[in-house]
Amino acid sequence: GHQVYYVLPLIESSEHLEQIENVLEVADRLADSFPDYKVDVLHGQLNKEEQEAVMDRFKQNQVQILVATTMVEVGVDVPNATIMVIQSAERFGLAQLHQLRGRVGRSQLASYCYLIGSPTTEQGKERLKIMVDHQDGFLISREDLKIRGMGDLMGRSQSGLPEFHYANLIEDEKILTVARKDVQDLLKHPERLSEAEWQALNQWSQTQAIEV
Repeated sequence: GHQVYYVLPLIESSEHLEQIENVLEVADRLADSFPDYKVDVLHGQLNKEEQEAVMDRFKQNQVQILVATTMVEVGVDVPNATIMVIQSAERFGLAQLHQLRGRVGRSQLASYCYLIGSPTTEQGKERLKIMVDHQDGFLISREDLKIRGMGDLMGRSQSGLPEFHYANLIEDEKILTVARKDVQDLLKHPERLSEAEWQALNQWSQTQAIEV
């Protein structure tokens, strides 16, 4: 009597990602496997009215298995849905996986999240293990940051090492927090600096695209 989310990263097949089953294929397969249950699809290529109609049917339990993209990541609350299946889980970010997992377990009913994946690297395996071992979203984000690197905060790189010459955002968190507070105090109280020091700091900060 409960309901299922089945989430995939793609809507249609791609010649570069042919090994990943897409939403439409999986929906057809599940409909064949579970003829007594109603299967429907939700993805970004449906217009807004169609998307709302699908979700209304799912909320009313007229649809028991919803095959979807990550559109169900946030803002969806169906307490009767107790199973979340995420296929090709290694292709999702950990924050995404955590958000998706949060779509179930929204009532007193026992709920389950199944991560189906084939990670090909040690990093990929470690990321999925984090999801299995932890429920705390902040801890998951922190562990993901350790694995992937924080990227370039001021640029376009989404992962990798930051452009610090010496510091490490994770390992040196305490000293970076102290340094940040000291800088904020100096910017708010320039009288503590000599005129030459203030001018040098002010000129540097203007070139760094930060708020003074």
